[in-house]
Amino acid sequence: MGIRTITILLSIIALEVGSTAYGQSVEQWTSWGDAATARGEYYGASRFYAGALELEPGRIALQWKQAEAFRLSNQYPQAASLYERIAQKDMGHTYPEALRWLGEMQLCDGNYTEAQRTWNKVLQKEKDKTSTVARRAENAIAGCQLAGEAKTSDYEVAHLPGPVNTNDSEFGARTGPDSVLWFTSLRGELNDDGEVQDTSAYRVGIYSSRPAPQGWNEPMAEAAQPDGMGHSSANLMWTPNGDRMYFTMIHADGTKYIATRTPSSPAQVLTGLEAHPDATQPWVAMIDGKPVLLFSAQGGEGDMDIWYGDLNDDAVSNIHNAGQLVNSPGNEVSPSYDQTTGKLWFSSDFHAGLGGYDIFRIDWQNAPDGLQNMVALNSPANDLYPVYDAATGKGWFTSNRKGSFAAKGETCCNDIYRIQGIAQKPIKDTLL
Repeated sequence: MGIRTITILLSIIALEVGSTAYGQSVEQWTSWGDAATARGEYYGASRFYAGALELEPGRIALQWKQAEAFRLSNQYPQAASLYERIAQKDMGHTYPEALRWLGEMQLCDGNYTEAQRTWNKVLQKEKDKTSTVARRAENAIAGCQLAGEAKTSDYEVAHLPGPVNTNDSEFGARTGPDSVLWFTSLRGELNDDGEVQDTSAYRVGIYSSRPAPQGWNEPMAEAAQPDGMGHSSANLMWTPNGDRMYFTMIHADGTKYIATRTPSSPAQVLTGLEAHPDATQPWVAMIDGKPVLLFSAQGGEGDMDIWYGDLNDDAVSNIHNAGQLVNSPGNEVSPSYDQTTGKLWFSSDFHAGLGGYDIFRIDWQNAPDGLQNMVALNSPANDLYPVYDAATGKGWFTSNRKGSFAAKGETCCNDIYRIQGIAQKPIKDTLL
């Protein structure tokens, strides 16, 4: 089903749900919702399932599908309400994860008092206290307590204005050569209902912008030859000397690779990552005098993990998992490395945090000193793609927190945020 068809169906819902929804059957609404879910169109799926639930509001299987669609489209309060209803009715028989997801959604909505009660129930019900669910419950309870502590910070956080941030999704900001801001955006034309129009330009792509006297200049799309960086591209970073860039290249069929190119050469897929076909979010740094590629991929401690390997322009070798102090049974993503302090920055949805993904950092050389939750930067929602340069005290991260620009819901979409800290003297290797 194409984007135009999706748009038409969503328009039908806007007209019919609540008034003429009875013109369609529960099965038809559900079928549309299932198809949207299969394509990853979770916001649209939640509206299709709403049409089905208008007809049969008590069907628990439909409530579960809509709760999942709400969760996956970051509609936290709506998801929490449905998961709570399911948990009360089902008592863990058919949907044992309902209580756990209720706790996660309460965290993401900043409802820490209720979240702590829910996670205590999850932990109480879990017989194996060493299980992944029990470990997550313990971390979530610790996160609730962390949220209640007084916070002081050496960082100032600012939400970037338009035209950098839009009602679509912007993420993965990095500073490139000549202080240009590079970032990724999923952009397309919207109609009056905030729905994407049928346009071939609606794809994830790389943009750049410069500061202007009054804000920021209009972002420019990366001007590569047609498909010179793949059908779509994301997560670009430059080496500081400006001679090479690394990025995630995405083909039209959805397959993706970490690739590299110079300003004058075509993209090349990095070799050596064959054992990590889903590798993404590249970061390049000098560690112990050698160029190193950091990336996120599956196949380690849990879901997505942080990995690293020796880098030689377009080839990676000697790949290692970052280990259990960094990686967990959950997801660890968007790594970066601060050359000045020798600290690894990344995001995790499993370690003790405020909700969703939180930003963490750890000393690369002396990891036993402990993992640090960057509480002052984090929110109840998702906080991702942290980048920080302690030498200048400047950095960036991505968040869908309340206050981000959104047309469909206050936590639906990612925006870029700026970090301003206190500059420090370099103590590590210089960048490439």
